[in-house]
Amino acid sequence: MSKRQILPEAFYDSLSLARKLDEYLDGFREDEIHLFAYFSMLLFLYKKNSLSDWRYQFTSSEGYPFSQDVDECIRMHIRNGNIEYYSNFLKITARGADEFNQFKNMELFKKREKFLSAACTASIAIPYSLTQKALKNEPRLDHARQMNDKRWIIPDGQSSVYEDFAAISNKIGIDMDDLLIPAVTWINLLIEQTEVKENGNKIDR
Repeated sequence: MSKRQILPEAFYDSLSLARKLDEYLDGFREDEIHLFAYFSMLLFLYKKNSLSDWRYQFTSSEGYPFSQDVDECIRMHIRNGNIEYYSNFLKITARGADEFNQFKNMELFKKREKFLSAACTASIAIPYSLTQKALKNEPRLDHARQMNDKRWIIPDGQSSVYEDFAAISNKIGIDMDDLLIPAVTWINLLIEQTEVKENGNKIDR
């Protein structure tokens, strides 16, 4: 049985996110790589890029988005010594950081880097625990989780994602070419929606 082909895009994304999350969090979990890769993809779609150009998709797994391609690349990074376990977390190694620096200026990855960077930078502008909680309650992911749907979380392209961000951009009057501000604003909106949902489920005594 032949091995699944490694996607260069998933290889780079997982390495880039490992570099950023390790810097911001001083260690990270595997599911956080998937979560921020998913957020990066949403930002990619917001800019009217084609879903097929992202090159890999996500299903729902235990409350997190999950990409088989990203998972296989994380395993490869661990085997190759780019990422290593440290206590209960993962950390990027000096070898991994060097490899990221070698790849980040390649034309194939330059365009992706700004989306990966914006996704992680948003988690600095907002407390990380709130960012993580908001992303896990993103409507498409939340629906897939509740329905136990193992199909692609976004099966039909980009339109609804773009419309979500466009509505936010229009509401607060920012340039559609901006990336970080809509990302942060959208996370804040998800936080508000999550709080309303949780408070609505509580029973007053």
